[in-house]
Amino acid sequence: SGCTPTNEWTAGQSGNVQISGGSIDVVAEKVTTNAAFLVDVSATVSVSTLNSFATDWESTVFPTDTSLFLTGSMPDKDGNCQVEIVIYNMDGAGGTGGYFSPGIASGGESLFVDAADTSGTFGKVILAHEFEHLLHFNADPSEYLWIDEGNADMAAFFCFGMDSTLRGHINAWTQSTSTSVRWWNQKADTSDYGAGMLFMLYLHDMLGGPSAMKQLVGDAASGGASISNLAMSPPSGSSPIGISFSDIYGNFSIAAALDSDQSPHGFDSLDMTPQCGGTSSVCVAQPTETRTTWNQGWTSSGATIEGWGLSIFKMIADGNQGKLNLKVSSDQVAMGGKLVEIDSNGIISASTMQFLPGPDGNGDGNPDFGYSTGLIPGFGNGIDEVYAIVWFESAPSDCNYEDCYSALPAGFSSYPTSTVSIEANVITGPPTLTPSPLLNYSDADGDGAFDTLQIDTYVTSQAYSEKTDVLLEVYDSANNLVDSASARVIAGGGSPVTFRSWFVPAFTDTYTIVTRLIDLTGVVIDTRILPDIYLENMRPVADGDLSEFDVQTWAYIQFSADGYDRWGLTTDNTSLPHDDSPVAYEWSFGDGAISTLKNPRRYYTAVGNFSVTLRVQDQGGAWSEMLNWYVLVSDDSSPQINLRADGDILQDQDQLVVFTDQTVVFSAYRTNDNVPIDLLDYAWDFGDG
Repeated sequence: SGCTPTNEWTAGQSGNVQISGGSIDVVAEKVTTNAAFLVDVSATVSVSTLNSFATDWESTVFPTDTSLFLTGSMPDKDGNCQVEIVIYNMDGAGGTGGYFSPGIASGGESLFVDAADTSGTFGKVILAHEFEHLLHFNADPSEYLWIDEGNADMAAFFCFGMDSTLRGHINAWTQSTSTSVRWWNQKADTSDYGAGMLFMLYLHDMLGGPSAMKQLVGDAASGGASISNLAMSPPSGSSPIGISFSDIYGNFSIAAALDSDQSPHGFDSLDMTPQCGGTSSVCVAQPTETRTTWNQGWTSSGATIEGWGLSIFKMIADGNQGKLNLKVSSDQVAMGGKLVEIDSNGIISASTMQFLPGPDGNGDGNPDFGYSTGLIPGFGNGIDEVYAIVWFESAPSDCNYEDCYSALPAGFSSYPTSTVSIEANVITGPPTLTPSPLLNYSDADGDGAFDTLQIDTYVTSQAYSEKTDVLLEVYDSANNLVDSASARVIAGGGSPVTFRSWFVPAFTDTYTIVTRLIDLTGVVIDTRILPDIYLENMRPVADGDLSEFDVQTWAYIQFSADGYDRWGLTTDNTSLPHDDSPVAYEWSFGDGAISTLKNPRRYYTAVGNFSVTLRVQDQGGAWSEMLNWYVLVSDDSSPQINLRADGDILQDQDQLVVFTDQTVVFSAYRTNDNVPIDLLDYAWDFGDG
């Protein structure tokens, strides 16, 4: 390891070491490359036991644990390049077994083992377990206990396989999955050990093995945050299991319940049995309740789970084929879940359950419960088993004993729990378009004729909640498809759900409305036809503008027209899908002149106040209402005279000197006025009478 010892223990050396609650005198009875085995002078451990212990340490525990959890170099606070393995009498065989003390670890690297447990398999398991604590504490001393203890059990597993202690830990949790994975409370049945170990083993198997565990241990973040960090940036060789802790936990829950060979729904390092009870096996997470007969509906009893524990409802098909219709209810809304289907070929499909808030019946501002529904077609006809796996995503989440109690939500005095139950039955009938659609006519443009049709389509399903697609098609009198619209509708509970749409035609005609109900596989399961619907073409809308509203005669004005013709089938009453331009324009200028150009340019020759109107026509032949403007035309500007004599410009009051009988050519042809010069009248006065 590159360590240079300065005060290492040597074989036979005596000394005094600190233990929990005091200190003891010890002798270094065995020294190996990486450890000193320090035996209490009042304890008796045989030479053969120590040799076996030392061999297990050097050949298995040290290399395995460091390959999994050592980040950087081996810690050596006391400078002796040794892990001190202190063996003394604690509480007898099969009791505490051993421990790692963070307080003592601040001064050196020490593990503690009960002398009574050194001769059996339990002793070497203790070594592997407690050594993980030492390595983990060195890298991340603030890590939550459920991760640290889970890794410690996993260390023992990879060192020596599945012994009775580890088997008991795992089976304690798989038979009581209501126990939280993220709350460490040192339960008497050791189920929190089993929960932590299984979760860490799942991360090891899915996210890159030892490299993943080193990365997790070396992350300064703690709890669920460090696990999400690992999933977001795993080492090579990983399998995707999600990024958020909720997604990761959901995939773990499926693996714990099924241990399938279909990744990520199982463990690579374990082979779990479906049933518990064997003395040499670990079993999958057992169902909270199982239902196998479907002659009538099923309502489970309420199951209480701790935050981030599991409730597993297993449903096995019988001869009653149909759609499995289920609803999971909880007294909390912050729930997560996975709906898992297993077909007749053993193929697993999983989907996320979305929990919705129920009503606030007591008026406290919070929903009274949360619920999620599911519908599985082909139950008993291709789908053999269904699991509804549910958990409470409590906050606080990660917790050591009671250190999170200051953050408990209202209504809780200890780590949060939730009560969940399931209702399920098998239904055979599809959703239907019942009752018949309801039509409501209206006159949107106010011309006295119906031009808009509101169509209320009703979908009824006997499921708790069922998704289906509604397709509406509109055909004209020549049976041409004019327009269509579709939407996904969620129906359930046996009560009709209204799907509302509107149709505005582009042409006056007699129409047929066809409504089809389509399941999620694309099969049409119900159809309604509504013929002989007469609707008028709705007027288009004109728009326009003028460049000038107060002008002189003969001054040009730019007239600009626009407009729109909106029509079609829509599910949004505030808009229509088709927006066409007018096909014709008609301007009236108020002086008897008209134009069918879209953007004419013209002038007025007479003085007056002229009313200008515009209307537009759509493809169906309807004319819009008139737009109206007023143009004031005047002629109050005087001509700007440009006087010339023999081509020379004469300004006002200029004196022109000429000879008698001299001919002078006077000209005003460059006079400027709004009126064309050829329409001006001229009056000359030469001053000689």
